[in-house]
Amino acid sequence: MSNLQSTLFSSTPIIEGNSVTLPIVKTGTKAYNSTGKAFTLTKCALESCAESWIDGIATVNHKVQVDGKISEAWFKDPYVYATFGGLSQETIDVINSPAYRGVSQESMPLTIVNSTDVTELKGTGCTFVIFPEKPACSIAAGCGVIASTTVAVSEDEERHDFDIATVNNAGTRVKVREMSVWLYGEDRKDPEGLKRRITQEVGFSGLGIYFVYDGDESLSLGDEIPDDREPKHTVTINVSNSPIFNFPLYTSPENVQLNSSGGIDLSDNEKTTQLESTLKQKDVLISTRDQEIADLKSTVTKLEGELKTKDEGMASTVQAAVKAALESHDAEFMVKQEHEAAVKDLSSFMKEDTLGEFLKAKPSVEVIKSTTAALKASAAMQVGAESGDSPDTPNLVSIHDEWNEATGGNQ
Repeated sequence: MSNLQSTLFSSTPIIEGNSVTLPIVKTGTKAYNSTGKAFTLTKCALESCAESWIDGIATVNHKVQVDGKISEAWFKDPYVYATFGGLSQETIDVINSPAYRGVSQESMPLTIVNSTDVTELKGTGCTFVIFPEKPACSIAAGCGVIASTTVAVSEDEERHDFDIATVNNAGTRVKVREMSVWLYGEDRKDPEGLKRRITQEVGFSGLGIYFVYDGDESLSLGDEIPDDREPKHTVTINVSNSPIFNFPLYTSPENVQLNSSGGIDLSDNEKTTQLESTLKQKDVLISTRDQEIADLKSTVTKLEGELKTKDEGMASTVQAAVKAALESHDAEFMVKQEHEAAVKDLSSFMKEDTLGEFLKAKPSVEVIKSTTAALKASAAMQVGAESGDSPDTPNLVSIHDEWNEATGGNQ
């Protein structure tokens, strides 16, 4: 369940000294939770729980808590009326001025039926609406505005009082608001629940950085926070969302951040020093990475050169091998041709079967040529003998036989 708020245009308030009496909520008023869901504040809830607003806080535009509180509250159909006692003259003057627009009640639903009808609630406070903010509807109708508190509600409650401070133009922390936070049921046992409630409540203050201190009644609004006091929390409001109902200024819980549980705050010089240190570290990292990139480029260039040298050497080796193979092939081809020519020439002087036997010994080209020359000479002598020129010339067969005998038949 969520904290609910609704606003009313107020009829002329009754002002007596430092007290103001006026209606704060009407039966049937539509009030809204943090998600924008509408709830109806029933007569039963307002009539039976009107007095729960007694001792509730008083604020202006949900931003600054003012002196005074709700001293009386009662139901008179169809309204709940409240008397605010102990208000400062400044607050009285604002309420009695043309800038005054109305009042907004704050309450927590305790029992809801039919999903939207509030039949029991607890009043927690009211805020005075002044220019430029305004409620969105008339006293006859009543209307609601988005709230920001989400709590689990039970009969048990726990109250925490805080002072809220901000840094003024002189760089000094000053008290700007008093704030009370209630915890109910199981939330009282959850430290994180208190932090969430503080963050949500501070969200009404708008954009900025807020320092949360334990409440100190000796400090008035605008007083400087003593240097020896440490904040319990530091809350940053990053984004302010304007609700569809025009009022109040509201910061969604999603856009607020509890910066630190110890309230540690750095001075401008410390922040500057840290920033400079961070920038130097980044510069060193960038320089280191640049050097690594340069080293990698150098390594790549070196490897490319070595690869090129190896490629050139391999190409030269391949070319030499091819050339040698071609030259070898050509030499073998020439030898073969010369051998074939010598055999062909020898076949002119030697019978085929004799030539076959002769070649089985695989004689060299020189031997074949020598044999052919010898056979040619023998043949010439035989021809001369037959013609009567040289009767003593041996015949071709005897020359061949003599040749084989002289060479052992292996040439």
